[in-house]
Amino acid sequence: MELWDISLVMWCLLCCGLSQHHTYLNTSREKIEEALRIIEEVGANNVGSLCFSEGYRLLPAPVPPLRYEMARQKADMAATMLQELGLSQRHSTQTISHPQLYSVVDGVSYSLLVSERSLLASRVIAVNVSTNLVTSSAVWRREDRAGKVTEWRQPSEVMVKVELPPELPWYTENEDTTIDDSRIMAVPPRLAANMAGFWTYPYYSCKARKWVLSYGVHIPPTKHGVRGFLSIDVDISKLQVNQCDPSSIDDENQIITFKGSHKCHNSTICKYHNEKHHSWSRGNYVCLCKPGYYMSQPQVPFLGSLVEELHCCRSLQHVLQ
Repeated sequence: MELWDISLVMWCLLCCGLSQHHTYLNTSREKIEEALRIIEEVGANNVGSLCFSEGYRLLPAPVPPLRYEMARQKADMAATMLQELGLSQRHSTQTISHPQLYSVVDGVSYSLLVSERSLLASRVIAVNVSTNLVTSSAVWRREDRAGKVTEWRQPSEVMVKVELPPELPWYTENEDTTIDDSRIMAVPPRLAANMAGFWTYPYYSCKARKWVLSYGVHIPPTKHGVRGFLSIDVDISKLQVNQCDPSSIDDENQIITFKGSHKCHNSTICKYHNEKHHSWSRGNYVCLCKPGYYMSQPQVPFLGSLVEELHCCRSLQHVLQ
């Protein structure tokens, strides 16, 4: 690639990134506060009842997906290839190297997973157009078991001869992504123009015990009356929830959506303070006095967790009045 081409690509990515920041910073205060409440609930390990009754919890606040653009492009390419090859579970005439790969469809799903380190799962599902029943599925997962990363086939997640449950966080029956669906996350037009599918809102997965962003692509029906669906799950648990105001020295792993959602008084400055590395939680900051202001106890800053709790209590009192 010529130097000019590289510069052009970098310029386009920068412009797209700036556009995304503007889009996600416009998320309403109500949705951000609801998302922070859910993050606090999950962070406090109050997931027992959640995972027993729901299986996942959706966040109403978006996470910019540009950093996962390579995974998205691979998913679109795989969906196009499957559209050309068909979705039947035909066994290859040659021996496939992996012992759990049963077909070309399996091979595509497995290859997607191992090609991107950020992926937790990949799926290729075939559905009969007439009956709406699943005819085949290839689901692969990645897990870190005692420091050892393994990929394994999970046939039990999507059962054949049954309909796909409508409440799945990574699936929607509507191929028209412009239809209002609480699971589908809006993205900037420049990004959406190159997408064959859709990104979901982030959600906490009880199965993976991680925060996840999913991308899904509908595959048009074949002449045999079978339509397909391909999806990937991206692990976003290592991103950081920084509620302080945007800064030029911010880490690229900090989610722009939550910037400026701190509750520090205007006589103080918010300073990000992440004690729990790679863990999402609310109130990971301290409020420090601005120049000219002093505290009665100079060595004790205002902890963000306490400031957030006080804000919640005041908000609740205001509602009850």
